[in-house]
Amino acid sequence: MLRRLAGAGLGCAGLGNLHRPLDDAEAHAVLQAAWDSGIRSFDTAPHYGLGLSERRLGRFLADKPREEFIVSTKVGRLLVPDPDHRPGTLDMDHGFAVEATHVRRWDPSPEGIRASLESSLERLGLDHVDILYLHDPDVYDLQSGIDLGVPALAELRAAGRVAAIGVGTNSAAAAAELAATGALDLVMIAGRYTLAEQPAAAALLPECARTGTLVVPVGVMNSGLLARPEVPADAHYDYVQAPPAVIERARHIAQRCTAHSTDLPTAALHFPTRNPLVPGIILGASRPEQVTENLARLTAAVPEALWDDLAAAGLIPTEPALRIDAHLHIWDPAEGYAWLAGAPAALRRHHDLAEAAAAVLDDGASGILVQADDTPGDTARMLAAAGADTRILGVVGWLPLDDPEAAAAALTQWRAEPLLLGVRHLVHDDPRPDFLALPAVRDSLARVAAAGYVFEVPDAYPGHLPHVADLAAALPDLPIVVDHLGKPPAGGPGTPEWEEWSAQLAACAAHPSVYAKISGLQDALPHAQAAIGTALELFGARRLLAGSDWPMTEAGGTTPAVRTTIDAILDALPAAARRRIRWATALELYRPVRRPSGDAA
Repeated sequence: MLRRLAGAGLGCAGLGNLHRPLDDAEAHAVLQAAWDSGIRSFDTAPHYGLGLSERRLGRFLADKPREEFIVSTKVGRLLVPDPDHRPGTLDMDHGFAVEATHVRRWDPSPEGIRASLESSLERLGLDHVDILYLHDPDVYDLQSGIDLGVPALAELRAAGRVAAIGVGTNSAAAAAELAATGALDLVMIAGRYTLAEQPAAAALLPECARTGTLVVPVGVMNSGLLARPEVPADAHYDYVQAPPAVIERARHIAQRCTAHSTDLPTAALHFPTRNPLVPGIILGASRPEQVTENLARLTAAVPEALWDDLAAAGLIPTEPALRIDAHLHIWDPAEGYAWLAGAPAALRRHHDLAEAAAAVLDDGASGILVQADDTPGDTARMLAAAGADTRILGVVGWLPLDDPEAAAAALTQWRAEPLLLGVRHLVHDDPRPDFLALPAVRDSLARVAAAGYVFEVPDAYPGHLPHVADLAAALPDLPIVVDHLGKPPAGGPGTPEWEEWSAQLAACAAHPSVYAKISGLQDALPHAQAAIGTALELFGARRLLAGSDWPMTEAGGTTPAVRTTIDAILDALPAAARRRIRWATALELYRPVRRPSGDAA
């Protein structure tokens, strides 16, 4: 569901008469312009015009197919009738040109949040919203927001009342503190991650990368400061007259934009979308033409050299060096793992998370634990380890795919398990060469797709890669990861086996739902450059991710050599490609399904 935030959504504060009154026809025209332009994500709140925004949005969406749009609203502020209201008194103290018939009461308790949600659903005329944000807890009481509000939201998500939860705030520091709980899917940050200023880059984004929390920027024009190609002397910033130093900085940025054949507002819209933590941005509008103009700017090209120029001038921060190891194993031979009987001695012992962290997470990286045995016990052990260590973003577990009823039962059980990211089966050890083509397996994987999980396939060459391509064609909504690049042959380029592997991998890459993992290349390490080059050509960096495959690399004492070789290859890539492969693709691929919505199992 969170993938549908890609691009731009409409922020509906303006529909609540923010700063100026709109009549119903004007509000409808804004919404119609957004819908006609392809926008299907809408963000509102009770705060916006004391419920007026929600009512107008609900009336507009009443005749639209529910499956075609997503709606987010906010909780934490209950609207309570004001017994002292005098007719004609407007809510301008909060910026809204509406009758001040109600007051806002902070209530982050479970009861208050449920009451706020029910009131919002009534105003919207919907039976559910997709995303629920805790609204501005730092304005009232941040600690009660953390202690009461976040757990209350998590309960609603676990119960299937909402698909995702988050916080909406103007404070990067408060947002970082909330993201550190690890409970949120999203942080909506207003005005603090823009082309003009980026306090979120230091305080918030590293925490979100660590916890796998997505970031939705709003207010990206900084109250109009960045809204015009030339910055006027009376430009506004944070709703007041911009200080001279702020105007001067914006003008410097505008000059560099012009030098790179673009303009300030176009660059301002593109800037936050470059960060892989950002699935999309929310753009406000109070006139139809604002919607169409903003979307036109978002589709315009912005030269990559502009960002390098701005970073060199100290006008935007350089990207942080982050890493997600997307392929770690742990196991205890005493608990199963029959395949270890034929493995090298170095592998036939207990390998735990502490050792993994020391070996491959020593640079502050996060990790993902991946299945190593076709048993539920392996999954349970990984989930327990991940739950005790915040460096682990989640787990790819085992599902009895050849038993659809058992698979359905397991998926139902996992609905409340936030750390389960995907499923895998050791196809290379299964005696059935057509395992991925079995009707029962396809049935189970259809359920996996409906529940929103990723499916991973290990060691797929030579027997299983063709089935991966067929599976992708049959289930296009199922994200598939080909682990270890499908296992390229040790013989290297020029051999018949290499050509066959390349052709099979190309057939998989032709499907946009298929990704590939740079991992498990120990046997083909002398040819890693060629293997990664082939994968880059076929998938592009956007569908590649990297993992160490520890402790498999311990078998020949090759862990340092594998890391050094792969790091050298990735270091030679452009910065944007390195960022994608080392952490961004993994975050985008797994995080939107980290906490299933419970739609189907």
